[in-house]
Amino acid sequence: MVTRRSRVASRATLLRNTRLKLIKASSICQSLVAPARLQRHKPSAHFSGTYQIPASCSTQSRPLASKEVTDVLLASDADWLIQEVCSALSDPGTTVRVVRAGAEVRSTVSAEPPNLVILDLQIGNMGGMATCMDLRLEVGAGRLDPVPILMLLDREADIFLAQQSGAEGWLVKPLNSFRLKMASVKLLSGGNMRDELAESSETEDAIGEIEPTAHDHEDVGDGLDQPEGEEPEEAV
Repeated sequence: MVTRRSRVASRATLLRNTRLKLIKASSICQSLVAPARLQRHKPSAHFSGTYQIPASCSTQSRPLASKEVTDVLLASDADWLIQEVCSALSDPGTTVRVVRAGAEVRSTVSAEPPNLVILDLQIGNMGGMATCMDLRLEVGAGRLDPVPILMLLDREADIFLAQQSGAEGWLVKPLNSFRLKMASVKLLSGGNMRDELAESSETEDAIGEIEPTAHDHEDVGDGLDQPEGEEPEEAV
């Protein structure tokens, strides 16, 4: 009995510490998000090239990284997605370069390495998963410098594809500016969503182990076991 109680207490302590870490991480991410709502700037219907954030944007927003200029490379052939990403990352000193084919990503990264690569899962002639794996192979061979990759997925089931391709982060559509900004800041700061996913899995396992133990304690408090074949005696 003492051993069982000590195990329950130990697991409860692990769960509490994990929750505190998650709360602390969430507070740090929220403090990095710009307090002011930034003005949206719409690219042209067939935007391609570099999207430079105008100087007229609010200067109260925080830059995505500590460097003077944060260079983001976006690979997508969907105009609405290009517009959403450019609007969400509209910080002074942030440049968003756009390529419309996955096959162009490697040469673009090689010519001018960005601080962050954002890949749409559905890109013409070469999907986001194949593009991500191509970059990872080039980095492994020493032909490219390491660069964090954020993948934009269509459904929850695609998270497995993002993990297998070697991406550090992923978001499931529909997107919103807050989630996209937080994910970009996390990856630019050296973070990795794989660690966050593993920590969440450990928390769920701890909860799953504690709950049946609590039920066992409830059963112990019921009294002696009723012999089989005998009906319970009614209280007088």
